[in-house]
Amino acid sequence: MVERIVIGLGLDFAAYRALDLWCKRKAGSPIKRRRTKGEGCLLLLEGCKVWYAQFYQNGKRIRTSTGERDKTKAQEKLRLLMGRADSGLTSLSELKKLTYGILRENLLTDYRLSGNRSLYHRKSDGADMICGLPALDDFFSADTPVTALTTDAAARFVKAQPKQSNATTNRSLALLRRMLHLAHQQGKIQAVPYVKMLPEPPARQGTITAEELQAIMRNLPSHLHPTIAFLWWSGGRKGETSKARWNQVKELDGLSPHILLEGGQTKNKEGRAVPLASIVIAALRNIPEKDRTGRVFDFSALRYDWARACAAAGLGVRTLVTSEAGNKWYQYKGKTIHDCRRSAVGELRKAGVSEEVTMKITGHKTRAVFDRYNIVGVDEVSQAMRKLETHSLQNGSNWVKPSQQLVESTSKA
Repeated sequence: MVERIVIGLGLDFAAYRALDLWCKRKAGSPIKRRRTKGEGCLLLLEGCKVWYAQFYQNGKRIRTSTGERDKTKAQEKLRLLMGRADSGLTSLSELKKLTYGILRENLLTDYRLSGNRSLYHRKSDGADMICGLPALDDFFSADTPVTALTTDAAARFVKAQPKQSNATTNRSLALLRRMLHLAHQQGKIQAVPYVKMLPEPPARQGTITAEELQAIMRNLPSHLHPTIAFLWWSGGRKGETSKARWNQVKELDGLSPHILLEGGQTKNKEGRAVPLASIVIAALRNIPEKDRTGRVFDFSALRYDWARACAAAGLGVRTLVTSEAGNKWYQYKGKTIHDCRRSAVGELRKAGVSEEVTMKITGHKTRAVFDRYNIVGVDEVSQAMRKLETHSLQNGSNWVKPSQQLVESTSKA
């Protein structure tokens, strides 16, 4: 009847609503309280037996199943969901849409924007890739929801990598953890699951003495002598040294010969001046002017010739290995080229060069990494004890010389 009156009178919705309430009051019918804006509502959709909760968060409509058939319980679930929304937490429906594939793409985007050098192009399809990411791709599908990327899931991933070393598995776990931290920073998830890393062997402690270096040099091709001499004296990284060009060699015939590395060539993206040792200066000066173009140092077949030279000098072992397919190659174990970098740090420190200047020469940016390279040998700690004894004697201490009573008690024991 109300509809006929509205049509006849040509009333708008507001007038229709007022007329409808007036008719209900006259008829004594209960008047349903109109829902206050922001309360949310429950919907019983056609064909469904459970109630759906609907509310708005940041201007976006959220509709999700409560999983409850009872309206009272569904109302409680609605209040919990709206409480999450009021706290700024991501809605459960949106959380379910967030997958491993999305987190993976966020990680690659972050690496691209930051210019991270760990990012490379896969040769097979040209896709961007990071070392350690393929293992995650094989274990987690692109549709895996972020709610499934838990501590237990990370533990299952570790168990699925029986043939990989702990260090290799940790590279993958670090990427997974980075994905989750990025999602947290972007407000997509509110908590980052704990990802337990595996124990790794201690950092390599190998160094090369001056005598060992000379033995290696005697078995190296002459074109590699300037390269190895520079690495041992200046502690340069192989990647940085291989990029140095002749136009970056400054004052070769002057008082302060050095190579000026640019920010784009160094690992920490900071340019620095690397001084040249006399043996390197002499080797570079012997190169004719017409040949001083392109790269300064020769790295051709460096690893192969290094392994052979170390083996010939008794500082390494080359073992012939044959694969199941019949392929043969030599497996090398012994002194490494990177040992030159650790040796340079130690030699600079022994020479009395301050740690700050040493870090400037070698390009170490953080003290933690520098300390790993700053290796103290047994001879040095023994010399330190002798210095302490000498200092004590100079100050008139008698405790330095073993007393007769101490000697007798030791012999009786």
